[in-house]
Amino acid sequence: INEKQNDYARELYYLSMIYNRQPRQAVLNKITETAANYNLSGYEVDDFSFIFLFFRKYSLYFTLFLLIVGIYAFVVLVQKKRHNELIQRRHTWVVILYLSTLLILLNLPDFYQIGIINKETAFLRESPSSAAPVKKAISRGNKVIVLSETDEWLQIWWDEHALYARKLDVWAIQ
Repeated sequence: INEKQNDYARELYYLSMIYNRQPRQAVLNKITETAANYNLSGYEVDDFSFIFLFFRKYSLYFTLFLLIVGIYAFVVLVQKKRHNELIQRRHTWVVILYLSTLLILLNLPDFYQIGIINKETAFLRESPSSAAPVKKAISRGNKVIVLSETDEWLQIWWDEHALYARKLDVWAIQ
């Protein structure tokens, strides 16, 4: 519907929402095609996008495999402890490090959030204040990476800089 209304920013927003929930190559191709038609930045398919697509697509199987290996290692350590066998300290640390890394890996996709500029011109500032000088201005439909969030400001990554944009100027992809 938004494509027919020529509302490319909203179209990209909804396509990105779909892609975030069910990553498929066809959706990614439509996103990059639409972005290329309107000369928008942030939609380039790079190695990170490919790895992210691959991880999101097969994350359930990947996570289950890693979790099974971690549980197996933990059970082996518990069995050794029950039978009063010597457990080397490095084995304990390796299992703890493995499970900690697995915990971080499981939460990694939640840390990565993108946003799409929804105003005709959004002003990016160096600090989260309306009084801060404008560092850059970007147009509607461009994709940004959201780093963090404060009261009414989003810290975003744009053009290799961490800048601030008003929350009202960005549709965050959930």
